[in-house]
Amino acid sequence: MDKGDACAYTVSVIRNIRYLLAKAVKSDVYSAVLTLIAFLCYYFEAYFVLVGFMVTAAVLALIFQRSVIYAFLPLMLTSLAVVDWYEFSAADIGKVLPWGIIFLLALVAHFVIYPVSAKQIKTGPLFVPLAAYSVIMLICGAGAMDAALFFKGLNVYYRLALGIGALITYFAVVNYLPESKEELIRALVAAMLFAGILGIAEMTSVFGRSIASGQTMAIRYRNNISGLMLFTLPFPFYAAVKARKGRTAYFVLGLVLSAAIVLSSSRAALIVDTFITLLCVICCVLTALPVYRAVYSVLSVGVLAGVALFVGLNPEIADGVLGRLPDMGSDIRNEIWAFGMETFKKHPLLGAGLGEQGKYYVPDTGAIFWYHNTFVQSLASTGIAGTAVMLALYGYKLKTLLGRPRLFNVFVFLSLLAYEGMALMHPFTFFPVPFVTVSMILYACVSGQSGKDAPDERIVLLPKTKDNNKTVCEENL
Repeated sequence: MDKGDACAYTVSVIRNIRYLLAKAVKSDVYSAVLTLIAFLCYYFEAYFVLVGFMVTAAVLALIFQRSVIYAFLPLMLTSLAVVDWYEFSAADIGKVLPWGIIFLLALVAHFVIYPVSAKQIKTGPLFVPLAAYSVIMLICGAGAMDAALFFKGLNVYYRLALGIGALITYFAVVNYLPESKEELIRALVAAMLFAGILGIAEMTSVFGRSIASGQTMAIRYRNNISGLMLFTLPFPFYAAVKARKGRTAYFVLGLVLSAAIVLSSSRAALIVDTFITLLCVICCVLTALPVYRAVYSVLSVGVLAGVALFVGLNPEIADGVLGRLPDMGSDIRNEIWAFGMETFKKHPLLGAGLGEQGKYYVPDTGAIFWYHNTFVQSLASTGIAGTAVMLALYGYKLKTLLGRPRLFNVFVFLSLLAYEGMALMHPFTFFPVPFVTVSMILYACVSGQSGKDAPDERIVLLPKTKDNNKTVCEENL
């Protein structure tokens, strides 16, 4: 083999490897392996191994695929699997930092490998309101804080992440979605399904350990894990309507996921989960074919009865969740909300900012002051100006999701509704990673597939034949 042939052979091998890797990161087998790795790392608390695997998976997706949506599953799996990582020391940061640098370099390489020309740049319908909100995040609390607190590192991080960071995430995803709208829907639904399966596995593991030890289930960050699982909840039900095969299995997966969320022992999640599951089941029954309609109705009643029996036979579940429901209005949240409104009255225009305030702040947690409610947080931290922009942003979000009714958009709306529902009792709308990031990705996906060439996802109520319920993307689920 001469030198020219050797070069040609080498190039051919590299192309084949690239093709295989590009194909692999899109496959369900690859996603299933990642999910299994994430669960094993969660189970054995091998968090640094988890970070290494997931960053590697994200890097492969960024290098070998133009669409950033294939890096979404590693984000979801990491967020779910590290939920019990209670302690994060400076030494831990040193161990994780190299992986963060590798990810950032891969992100830069992605933009270099797959450039977007000026004529191809998309802004998306949320770009302008997000830009306005970014400005509010930068100036909120001006005049209410001294310079040292205003420019404190952690506060600067939240200002940038909640404003400019959210804007950049939305803008980047909108410009790097799959060219095929069918591929976009399939990729997002698949990522949510595998993330939901990991959530089920984690809750089953925790429950199994509690049974084996004879102790009550204890999940320190139960609201965080249930909030992430609620993001995924509507997507098995969407697949139950649109998948070519296995619709009943997807519906059962949705019901199992709903039941697993109850195991988290989060009171807010129990309420939101019940409401969202009910809406998902109603959507399935109204839009599925007659044969599935009857099956879904029977399964829903059966699973509801099974969950009620299970809770009845396990009093620790009832005591851990149902027994705490009457106290939801009498815990410390009432004091925090009252303090938030007092803060708003003192700083009505731009709020008191995102710094630590008052006796409820715990410096050891390293977090900004949380009011555990989106609207109280907005009023107290950003004032009238910030809240007005936030409400306008919600208007744009609703128009993006439901302005052109499509079944996929409806289920994404239910996912984000679950997120906003949890945020009425928890500070999720002020958590840059993962909650705000995941929400921006979902909004970007809807923005990117809502144009004239969107797949035929028109909503047909009580369809009678397969043709009435057939969509372009159905063949790919």
